[in-house]
Amino acid sequence: MNSESINPTPTPPPPPHLDIAGLLLYAGTLSSFCHFTYHKSKGNMLIVDIQGVMTTGSYLLTDPSLHSKKQCQYGDLDHGMNGIYNFFTTHECTGIC
Repeated sequence: MNSESINPTPTPPPPPHLDIAGLLLYAGTLSSFCHFTYHKSKGNMLIVDIQGVMTTGSYLLTDPSLHSKKQCQYGDLDHGMNGIYNFFTTHECTGIC
């Protein structure tokens, strides 16, 4: 049997994801949600690096990281104001931002 006759199982698409630097890997609602967290916290923090699965009418979100005004307040992945700045240099607002 040669390798051309093997049909591997298709790989499912990756889940929606924003990486720790705020780079958008999946456009849409998750990026808008991150933007919302910045405003809701009055500019004190920003949730990034979220992954999720869309269920019936909602997202199940996992693996968040936070950037805050005070770097490392939420752990080693909290890049402080640099992380917040990096998010907004790549973020493109949508109609729900």
